Amino acid sequence: MWQKLKNGIIFNKTPMKILLFSDSSISTMRKFIQNTNSKYEAGGIILGEVKGEHIYVTDVSYPKKNDIRKSTYFERKDKAHISFYEHRYNQNNCIKYFGEWHTHPEKKPIPSLVDKREWNKIYMRIREPNIFLIIGTHDIYIEIKWNKKISLYTSS
Repeated sequence: MWQKLKNGIIFNKTPMKILLFSDSSISTMRKFIQNTNSKYEAGGIILGEVKGEHIYVTDVSYPKKNDIRKSTYFERKDKAHISFYEHRYNQNNCIKYFGEWHTHPEKKPIPSLVDKREWNKIYMRIREPNIFLIIGTHDIYIEIKWNKKISLYTSS
């Protein structure tokens, strides 16, 4: 599943055609898979650049001290995620905030009603392409929102 993220996922229902992830962003998220590395959900923000028709995820933040982490719940509370974005933006003003990622303790992750509600709030605020990603114990769920169009991806 991780190789697909590195090689790119093609989305046909959005103006952005391919979603690519950097090695470092993949490595960061892999560290928090619940069945192997942690009993608590983890998450962070997704940063990247638009390059033509592609979205390239360059960085993701990871859980910080003041985030709320439970076995089936994650809430990003720590201001360090914002500082992470600001630092990366100051290094490269093409960097954008795209969305959120978090883990689930299930093989095939499915967004909860809380996940969907939070993602809609973010989309209504940002109005840019949004990426929402859930990492399960075996598969990944990705949702891209753009101009009220939604594209979904689950690996298998």
